[in-house]
Amino acid sequence: DREQLKSIVMDLDPLSDTEDPVSFQSPETSPSSPPAPSEEELLLVENQFEKDYLLAKVQMKMVLAHKEARNIFQVWLERVFAAENLAFWIQGTEYRQVCTHYSSTFPSKVITGPRYVQMEKEANRIYEEFLNPNLESPVVITKWHQAKLNVYFNSTDILTPTLNPYVFDDALHYVFETLCLDSFTRFKLTTDGVNAIEVATNTEFPGLLRKNELARVDARKVIDVSMCVPLQWTSPELTGFLFKKGHIRRNWKLREFKLQHALLFYFTPDEAVPKGVIDLQQYKIVPKHPKIRRDFGFALVPRNPKGAEVYLLAARSVEERYSWIDKIARILGQNVFRK
Repeated sequence: DREQLKSIVMDLDPLSDTEDPVSFQSPETSPSSPPAPSEEELLLVENQFEKDYLLAKVQMKMVLAHKEARNIFQVWLERVFAAENLAFWIQGTEYRQVCTHYSSTFPSKVITGPRYVQMEKEANRIYEEFLNPNLESPVVITKWHQAKLNVYFNSTDILTPTLNPYVFDDALHYVFETLCLDSFTRFKLTTDGVNAIEVATNTEFPGLLRKNELARVDARKVIDVSMCVPLQWTSPELTGFLFKKGHIRRNWKLREFKLQHALLFYFTPDEAVPKGVIDLQQYKIVPKHPKIRRDFGFALVPRNPKGAEVYLLAARSVEERYSWIDKIARILGQNVFRK
């Protein structure tokens, strides 16, 4: 009967003996759980993160460019056992600058003779001191970066590419981003960090870094691609290849474009770091421009023409042209004629 069945269930499940059984609710319906954030709230958090990171990036550039401020940062890194990242970045950057100077001084694209021997010796020293995976505590880089360096330093193939001034560039960029995201973000909250930033901010850097770049981060009117972060281009709303006409050399080059949050990044094919960025909010799209003499072309014309460049672009097909014009026009709120 019912009472006998109930006693059997109670014996099997002790929790069923409670007079007021607990009714479990899903997180969506539970009154105690907070509501899921809206898309607008998530976008605000993402934008704030980007803005904070851009500000930290500018501040770290200023600290690294100022000898006294950089020394303060270096001493702090030694205290937290993370000084090797900054040491590699400093020495790798100096290597690049010296070798690039060789290339610009001597018109030949390939450095040869005693200067190449000197460059090779310095490159091998930096690799053995910081990046050799056999070290007890090498500078941490990704497997992709390590594999790329192994082609130069650990290959026995006779077709191993010649060393060049840019051999450490990808690793340097990764280490800089890591420093900014982790170490410098913690450093700037300390007393030493506040002092270092204050010292660096009150110093002029002619030809290197201007103090008003801090204001540019807030204004977001002019965007320097070196101040951008991967978060700004890794989730594009539209991506593809377009031809772009150069501003100096007036030829057409194929570039990969990624559109995200009204920022249009363009990349040299097979490169992970953008070559440039266009803030679409400062432009209007023109489907037909008199300077475009190429099929499937369109232009981005600055709203304020003083000192700004016109971007001449061309798709590879009429369908791709339509997609780009349609997407950019929607972002800008334009109603344009599409061919």
